Amino acid sequence: MNKNKILVGWIFTILFATIILPPTAESHIINIQTIEDNISVDNLFYQTNTSLNWFEQPPMPIRQPAEFEPMEGVLIRYPFGISYDIIAEMAEDVNIVTIVADTSEQQYVESQYQNHGVNLDYCSFLIAPSNTYWTRDYGPWFIFDGNNEQAVIDFTYNRPRPDDNAIPSAYAADQGLSLYTMPLVHTGGNYMTDGQGVAVSTDLVWSENPDYTSEEIDQIVYDYLGITTYHVVPDALGEYIKHIDCWAKLLAPDEIMIIKTSPTHPHYNDIEAAVNYFSNQISCYGTPYRIKRVYVDTGEPYINSLILNDKVFVPITGSEWDDEALEAYEDAMPGYEVLGFTGSWLSTDALHCRVKGIPDRYMLYIEHTPLHGEQKNGENGFEIQANITPYSGTNLIMESTRVYYKVENNPWQSVQMQPIGDNRYHAFIPAQPDGVTVYYYIHAEDYSGRSENHPYIGAPGAHSFTVYNPGPNNPPETPETPNGPTSGFTGVSYTYSTVTVDPENDEVKYGWDWDGDYVVDEWTGFYSSGTIIGGSHSWETAGFYNVRVKAEDTHGSQSEFSPGLQVEILSSNSPPYPPNNPFPMNGSEDISIDSVLTWDGGDPDPGDQVTYDVYFDTSTPPSKVVSNQTANVYKPILKPETTYYWRIVAWDNHNTSTSGPIWVFTTGMEDNEIPAVRITKPKFGIYVANKRVLPFLGTIVIGSIDVEVDASDNTGVDHVDFYVDDVLRATDDAAPYVWTWSEKTFFRHTIKAVAYDAAGNYGIDEITVWRFL
Repeated sequence: MNKNKILVGWIFTILFATIILPPTAESHIINIQTIEDNISVDNLFYQTNTSLNWFEQPPMPIRQPAEFEPMEGVLIRYPFGISYDIIAEMAEDVNIVTIVADTSEQQYVESQYQNHGVNLDYCSFLIAPSNTYWTRDYGPWFIFDGNNEQAVIDFTYNRPRPDDNAIPSAYAADQGLSLYTMPLVHTGGNYMTDGQGVAVSTDLVWSENPDYTSEEIDQIVYDYLGITTYHVVPDALGEYIKHIDCWAKLLAPDEIMIIKTSPTHPHYNDIEAAVNYFSNQISCYGTPYRIKRVYVDTGEPYINSLILNDKVFVPITGSEWDDEALEAYEDAMPGYEVLGFTGSWLSTDALHCRVKGIPDRYMLYIEHTPLHGEQKNGENGFEIQANITPYSGTNLIMESTRVYYKVENNPWQSVQMQPIGDNRYHAFIPAQPDGVTVYYYIHAEDYSGRSENHPYIGAPGAHSFTVYNPGPNNPPETPETPNGPTSGFTGVSYTYSTVTVDPENDEVKYGWDWDGDYVVDEWTGFYSSGTIIGGSHSWETAGFYNVRVKAEDTHGSQSEFSPGLQVEILSSNSPPYPPNNPFPMNGSEDISIDSVLTWDGGDPDPGDQVTYDVYFDTSTPPSKVVSNQTANVYKPILKPETTYYWRIVAWDNHNTSTSGPIWVFTTGMEDNEIPAVRITKPKFGIYVANKRVLPFLGTIVIGSIDVEVDASDNTGVDHVDFYVDDVLRATDDAAPYVWTWSEKTFFRHTIKAVAYDAAGNYGIDEITVWRFL
């Protein structure tokens, strides 16, 4: 008890000094605005117009730069989600663009920057209202358009935060950049690109854009971002946020890092399935992705790192696994400076989420497909080609634009590159002895003062290949007769398999002849000798076809075509099943205005793809509201005590349709009751190490505390959000509603609990606490 009295006395001393003494600049920090004002389920996502004609598209061709390309700056927001140490480190190399509410806030931030050693020469400000510090999620996306000019791509931010959603347009106006609005709901944390037309997201992008098919989304990202291959994959973590940057990261055009967990992790199989998927995908270099792993034990956010030119900023937590995580980056990215920083990190929210890179608008860009594997000497040696674009508009310094190479441990040498037209340049590495490994990188300079390499880091990450001077070589053996279906329907994809071996055990690729004319229609990538491979094809015209395949080794030697497998393709087709099993059931009453319409469908023909037209109205016959959607769900806007009529028409990919009957339902009264919510702990007492040691008129907390909430509603509580000083810290969707506040902090804070029901009604309770440690 004596210890408790001493502790209480110490607390009151601090409170007296804090409350009575004159305020300092620190006491004038502007609070974060309320994040989720008037939030409801119905307005969780902003509506985006689905008519593509309403949105001007950038001039083609478009290239969207990658995170690992040259950056001129970063976009962050005050109040910050990162430490001044991180800001000071970034300001050593790039411009720090800070979002502030007004000039007074700018002056305050400048004084804080100066006090914390941030280089003010590398600081600028964007004066604009904002809701949160997650600039990665809502910040501008950048492209280079067909005029080789940088432009900003705006999108509908997938959170109901209008100020955050307006930041891309505010930044574009401030910088004098062209602005194009992409008609998608999206978020930067669920998107990464390789800079050469390949991008990756989780299937959150599909569920957040239900009015589009996956094919339409692919077309949109091509039209606005120049993306030709869009990998949309299941979320490997099963988290509420479903962001790709919580478990994967592109480190280079052909290299992706994915988290690694213990086999006991609940999503171990999902994570390894993602590894298997990307291991079998072909990068823009024409080679399978190189997979790097970083181990996470209990949700450490190591993957949520930031690549900023030649530095890698890695969020660390004080865990015993921190050093191993930093080593994983150092091994994967030789030559980069890997830096670890602590912070208020969460497994789904760390450094990458809170910083947005700004590509160098005048970058010197080198595009090159590296030589790899075994390469045989050409007549002039080994040709190295690259497309080099100075976005500054200046010319290259030709004598400095070179290919640097070395043979194993010998010194570096160089040869000057020569123009061959259309921004393309080449040079030849001289012929080398059989069996040696050659390392090389491309270096270019322009008259804007920029100097770049490919790969970006230059010599430490140099490309490499092994010299092969061919002696006698035998072609692969003739592949086996393809194995697969011998009959099918037009427009349906069928898969066939085959295998062969190579006498020298070289890797082989396979050329499929789908039409039986002894001409290769499609080549695969290379596979190990003796590996069974598959290929898929669909025929548009009915008839008989002979499917054949041949093989080619890494030295260009080809086998004969295999014997043909005769396949009969029929044009007959069964229509889709009639839409059935509706929800709401036909004739039902008192239906919630938050209901989602669902139905069963499908098609009797294997492989047929079914889409649906939705007809919905308050009169009969209903009008068509959605066309060609793949999902068998539809979320209408419903009014209370109203009768609705609806019908579904199913279409298959052969343009055959089946119409369902007209169904009817009536909605019930609107649910306007606000959930009851009460913070039960901490409250009116002094808490030490999560225990209430003394009653008190206010609330004082020392150390970590479990924030406990009681919430109830006549229709059920959907979830409870926990805020500290108007910053969302956690969400709990099941009673008992508890969040552990473990952040080390001092002085006065406001804890707020917001309980939501399924109708979007919400109740609020908040308390003021004094927190120490």
